[in-house]
Amino acid sequence: MMTVANQTTAYITVVEEDHLIAIPRTIPTGATVAVVIVPPSGIMLWPPKDEESVRQAHFAAVMEAIKSIVAKPAPADHYTDAELDAIIEKARKAPRSS
Repeated sequence: MMTVANQTTAYITVVEEDHLIAIPRTIPTGATVAVVIVPPSGIMLWPPKDEESVRQAHFAAVMEAIKSIVAKPAPADHYTDAELDAIIEKARKAPRSS
């Protein structure tokens, strides 16, 4: 059977040159602890700043493209509902390529 403590506290420290890890005296002798190696703090940022700026630039470009399309007037030669229904029906019956 495994017993779970009421609370879990995390301590973050740096391994010294003698490879000792300092922990608070409040942790009792014989306590089971976990050691997790984490990457440098700059690596932990997600997404990295350069990827984030690329993502934001792409999003801005897509939004501009959408705005330019919406701003254009509708074409005068638009399809009637019956014509659209016929086109959809023809597409549904067309053989599918794999």
